[in-house]
Amino acid sequence: FLILSCFVFKTPTMRTPSTSHPRRRRLGLAPIVLPVSFHWIVLLAAVAVEILATSALKVFVSAPLFLAFLPLVLIGLSFALLSLALRVIPMAVAYAVWEGLGIVGIAVIGHVMFAEHLTPGRLAALAMIVGGIVLLERGVGHEGAGHEEEEKRRLA
Repeated sequence: FLILSCFVFKTPTMRTPSTSHPRRRRLGLAPIVLPVSFHWIVLLAAVAVEILATSALKVFVSAPLFLAFLPLVLIGLSFALLSLALRVIPMAVAYAVWEGLGIVGIAVIGHVMFAEHLTPGRLAALAMIVGGIVLLERGVGHEGAGHEEEEKRRLA
């Protein structure tokens, strides 16, 4: 399934989504502005599915064999969603968000559902992971600002 998702969700070269569909421009309609990019929503869905899959690994350890495949299917779905998000979001940022928020989510689920301890050291480490994700996103996001402005002028 993982290999198949690489072919099904083939990612073209990285591009910035246009703010307006050509048909809307032709008709003189204003562009639709979403508060959050579709690809970020897909990436957050991939994180949620990854957290669910990893939690299912712990729950289904002693379950019948057919239930043991559920975490594998969920992990495959998470990779497929991640590959969709990679069409627009830079790879370093997408992977850091996917893996970092997954780690934080698993730590919280482990504490709430499985009574695993969250020591002050672990909480500090989780805070550093989130801080690293924010720093990485800020750094990579501003790197190509000149190209975005150039493309906006070209599309106008």
